[in-house]
Amino acid sequence: MNCTPGAATRLKLSWHPGGPFRRPTGMAEKVKKLNLERDYKKYLYFIDGEGNVCHKPKSGEGETQVLVPNAIQRDNHFLYFIDKEGDISRSPRSVRSRKIA
Repeated sequence: MNCTPGAATRLKLSWHPGGPFRRPTGMAEKVKKLNLERDYKKYLYFIDGEGNVCHKPKSGEGETQVLVPNAIQRDNHFLYFIDKEGDISRSPRSVRSRKIA
C-alpha cells in the first residue's frame, strides 16, 4: 500500500458512512401505468396507505375520493408517487443511520 499523503487523501475521500449497505440511488421506476387525467388547480392527488390512488379538493372542503382502488402493494423501502405522466412510480427511500444513545 502506498503511504504517500496523496494516497491517504484519496482513501479518505472514497469512504462513506453508509458503506456497502447503502441502497442504490437513481431515477424512479414506473410501477403501474395509469395515464391518469388530473386537474391540479382543483384537486390534490396522492397514494394512501392502502395503495389506493385518491384525490381531495384543495379547498379542504369535501371528502377524499378513491380513483383507483388497490393500485399497488407498497414496499416500505420505496417512496411512491404519481409522476407527471399520471402513472405510479417509485424511488428508493434514503437510508438514515440510527444513533445509539
